[in-house]
Amino acid sequence: EVFDFLDVDKKQMLLRALNHNMVVTLLNEMSPDDRTELFEELPAKVVKKYLSVLSDEERHVANMLLGYRDESAGRLMTTEFVALRATMTAQQAIEELRRLAPEAETAYYAYVVDEQEKLVGVLSLRELIIAPPATLLRDIMRMKVISVAADADQEQVARVVAKYDLLAVPVVDEQNRLLGIVTVDDVIDV
Repeated sequence: EVFDFLDVDKKQMLLRALNHNMVVTLLNEMSPDDRTELFEELPAKVVKKYLSVLSDEERHVANMLLGYRDESAGRLMTTEFVALRATMTAQQAIEELRRLAPEAETAYYAYVVDEQEKLVGVLSLRELIIAPPATLLRDIMRMKVISVAADADQEQVARVVAKYDLLAVPVVDEQNRLLGIVTVDDVIDV
């Protein structure tokens, strides 16, 4: 957790000083957006070496994020978010959040997707908790969701977060499929 808050020079120094197993663990445990930020600052040869030590799943995520244009929403986003189905009850959603939230970047919002992973709604954790347990998410979710495209410029993302006072904004592709989220802490510097 401390590693994420170090500046890039200190991160590089620490990665060189740690043994191989610790580097593997550290890189695999980092949040995808923080790892992408680190990789952006490293020489390509070093990034290639570090990509090789990631698990298949983490390598896939890292390559996907690095594939987006510099200074885009896709580069800033994390893929660690909670997505729920509109047909879930509030009780089922809370149970799913308990299961998934430890892996999520933030659990302030629950994003609702359909069978094709298209973003169809959003609700706050507060709205979910106060809803009667048998209430379907489609009956309490807000269907007008503020989102940004994966190729949106990071400054546009920052403006959206500031304008709507969001803690996180969902990132979608051309078909409105939910790809990830950009959290407020990732756009503060922008």
